[in-house]
Amino acid sequence: MRTIDLASWPRRELYENFRTYGDPFFNITAEIDVTDIVRFSREKDQSFFIVSYYVVLKTVNMIEEFRLRMRDDEVVLHDVVHGSCTILNRDETFSACLFEFRSEFVEFRAKCNEVLEENRRSMLSVPFFHRDDVIHSSVIPWLRFTSFEHAKRLGKPDSCPKIVLGRFHEVEDRFFMPVSVSVHHALMDGIPAAKFFQKYEEFSADIDEVVG
Repeated sequence: MRTIDLASWPRRELYENFRTYGDPFFNITAEIDVTDIVRFSREKDQSFFIVSYYVVLKTVNMIEEFRLRMRDDEVVLHDVVHGSCTILNRDETFSACLFEFRSEFVEFRAKCNEVLEENRRSMLSVPFFHRDDVIHSSVIPWLRFTSFEHAKRLGKPDSCPKIVLGRFHEVEDRFFMPVSVSVHHALMDGIPAAKFFQKYEEFSADIDEVVG
């Protein structure tokens, strides 16, 4: 992690403007072509959640703006960010589980399965809520949504990106999944947010190589 030099930061004026907003997050929701992730998951008997979430974390770690965080009057850039994601419990409540990013898919999958199994046994607590080296994320596999509004703690510092994956559906032999991306406008604009969708689709189309 390193601290950004605000004096020489090209977007300092934008940062100073948007950091004062009561609700500084903006949201983009779009559908992503996940045909090859669906195919790979079915052919290799892999969890669609784990494969698709690995691509989420791989994508955000490749885009610098998704690793920026505000801390008091500073902006820091994390080397790596991880995933805080909701997991449905047996009683239809949910746990927020921490999925640490690993560049190698085999290692990431093994860690994910450990977390999921531990949550099945004891419904994990959430002691990592104070961390900002994460993205906040959810999966809503029952719904093909077209927009999404996140719960917010008004007055509390929060600059973590928020990403939600919805239910994928088939259109003419292709599969598309709605994805909601909410980000802090003091830290990024539309271009980095759009890059997330572009890069995710690139990874999806090359999923055999990406997880290989």
